[in-house]
Amino acid sequence: MKTRFDPKGSPAIFSRMMKELQDEPDVGGLLVFSCDANAWSPEYITPMVQTISKPVFGGIFPQIIYENTALDTGTLILGLPVIPEVAVISSLSQSNIDYTGEIQPYAEIWDLADHSSDETLFVFVDGLSKSIAKFIDSLFICFGLERNFIGGGAGSLSFQNKPCLITPDGLVSESAIVVRLPVQSNVGFAHGWIPISESIKATDTHFNIIKSLEWLPALDVYGEFVQSHSGQALSSDNFYELAKRYPLGITKFESEMIIRTPLLATPEKELLCIGEIPKSGFVRILTGTPDSLLSATTRAMHNRPQNFPAKTCITNICFTGISRALLFGDQLKRELDIINPTQPVYGAVTLGEIVSKGTDYPELFNNTLVWGMIR
Repeated sequence: MKTRFDPKGSPAIFSRMMKELQDEPDVGGLLVFSCDANAWSPEYITPMVQTISKPVFGGIFPQIIYENTALDTGTLILGLPVIPEVAVISSLSQSNIDYTGEIQPYAEIWDLADHSSDETLFVFVDGLSKSIAKFIDSLFICFGLERNFIGGGAGSLSFQNKPCLITPDGLVSESAIVVRLPVQSNVGFAHGWIPISESIKATDTHFNIIKSLEWLPALDVYGEFVQSHSGQALSSDNFYELAKRYPLGITKFESEMIIRTPLLATPEKELLCIGEIPKSGFVRILTGTPDSLLSATTRAMHNRPQNFPAKTCITNICFTGISRALLFGDQLKRELDIINPTQPVYGAVTLGEIVSKGTDYPELFNNTLVWGMIR
């Protein structure tokens, strides 16, 4: 796996690095991780990407991960040893779009029958889109459980909508990218968040907005638990600083809880989250410490399949939730070092994490560590 890294995030250097990798005969495509702080303009970046003859895909994220370290600025390009096939699905904030119909033609083209275990689907979404979970449901309908999925949500920690997905045609927003890579992978996830409440009914939701919990304004119910546990009252000044330590867990039958992180509270006392919340579903308020999160990752890596040794990997990809990364701070490298102690880890700090091990239903997580060992 050939890599190019620019710590400054310069568009001019990005263009040069793409051209260098394009000329490498053993590079089939380019996977790009860029930081939001690079402040790339679509008008400038799109023409650059369109000049590259090999497939380019990726995203702009709050942070990127280069050699086990999370960075606020910079650009990383992975020169893939295989040719990626890229599908772009638009209108990811619309409720009336038939995503299954949009994805199915690609599923039919990519159907490898008994060879599906030899491919991995990378999935990137605009993390602030409203219909991500519905889109992921369509991935399951079209592809089933035969393939591993891994990916995450691109976007800005300012929570402002802007073009953040990199496609062969340039920068786009409110879309998703599904990429077929003919490589084997071992994927997994861990979170380590601990419930501090009983199940609470989400009595009114709309896409990724929780309007009420137990028929009361969502912010009032959530804020009461947070204040009781932390000793601090939620306010507009400290909302995200506290909320990143108190995500919500959606209860799933015989499965890990699906984590949702409140990003902000609206004037109507609603909670805006990454990813949809099912109406009349049940959530629990969670909390954690760097030690509890680290322990979960250690357990998960010890339980990974032994028929996929680290030394056989060509690269290690990781996506970790922004709230999780902020909670870890300088200790994040401790967690990333667990994934593969003998090789560097690359990836991004994301607005939502996507994973399926080929035996589990694909899900959108928040505040979760997702990894993929690729060979």
